[in-house]
Amino acid sequence: GFPDAAYQRAGAVIMKTAKEVFARARLIVKVKELQPEELAYVTPHHVVFTFNHFEDWLRSDFLKLLRRKATLISYEKVVAAGRTVLLDPMSRIAGMLAAVWAAFFLKHPLATTIPQELHDRLNVATGSPAIPVSLSHSLIGKQVVVLGGGTAGGQAALWAARMGATVVISELPERHADVRSKLHEFANRITVTYLEGQALVEELKEADVVIGAVYNRGKAPRLVKGPMLERVAAYRKAAGKGGILVIDVSVDQGGNVDFVPSGTKPSRRTTTLADPIRSDRFNNRFIRIPHIPSAVPRVASRWLSAALFPYVLSLARDGLVNATQDDPGLLRAVAVVGNRVVDPNVAKTHRLRALSEQEVPAALIRRAATPRSGGTTRLLAIR
Repeated sequence: GFPDAAYQRAGAVIMKTAKEVFARARLIVKVKELQPEELAYVTPHHVVFTFNHFEDWLRSDFLKLLRRKATLISYEKVVAAGRTVLLDPMSRIAGMLAAVWAAFFLKHPLATTIPQELHDRLNVATGSPAIPVSLSHSLIGKQVVVLGGGTAGGQAALWAARMGATVVISELPERHADVRSKLHEFANRITVTYLEGQALVEELKEADVVIGAVYNRGKAPRLVKGPMLERVAAYRKAAGKGGILVIDVSVDQGGNVDFVPSGTKPSRRTTTLADPIRSDRFNNRFIRIPHIPSAVPRVASRWLSAALFPYVLSLARDGLVNATQDDPGLLRAVAVVGNRVVDPNVAKTHRLRALSEQEVPAALIRRAATPRSGGTTRLLAIR
């Protein structure tokens, strides 16, 4: 990350603990969702603006949050010109890294860690990875299946093709032309189609890598389930093939590919940068690292900050009510107001009633009248 002095030169006040930050500020700007230990610091006068991914929260934790009666706005739901503008820069990074990780782990099947060198090569200015010579052609002859042709999936496909892979992207038919237009440079290596049922099974039978990158502004759809993996594993075993390397970029929202633990002991379903690989019951290797862009914090910080700044400025300068009235794309990202759920996808996930569109403006106005307990709108860096 960046040194404290850089933030101080920009006018920030550095606090020693998150508790102090929540006590001083009304607008809390984060990257990662609220952590369990932070819930106690949240009060009704707070507006928390971050990646929330509430669809993947435990219901019990979400109900605890509602009792804090704060206002929560989700980065991943902010839309402008039809794009999830705060999610897109992170998705680009995640897609690029997924392809580079695929090349590395196929070349080094016994590796259990990701070399820092792969992350250090991500160019800060352009975000383009300088692929090490040792990996530059390492996907030649490999089959890569990418679930989803959006920002993350498109970048994963692009970089896999640059390293020599034959790529199949599964995307909805109505989006085929748009996806192809963005990947025309490698049209001879990238096929865009729609896979489900037996067609998906046939691709998985031959795949070396599967990258899950489907996100529908809610919980990620589970496109490859346990019974399908079992069928594919039986075929591959009979054919003398090993397991598939699965990199599930969408794990923040639950993931596109089922992870079926081997044995009877419980297994952690997500992995980490320090311990990235898990094997499932069918001999597939899974990388299920949440918040993939954290592998390159400086690049991620700069890209996200550039996209985020206009929204933070609007909220701090104009207040919640005016900022959301002026920007429908920001309004639709409001997930919780007080102890009421606004986002219908979140409400459905947790079996709660969502406020109607007609009820939301009044709820925001009532929230704006909440006593502020002497807080300040000055932005504070959380350590």
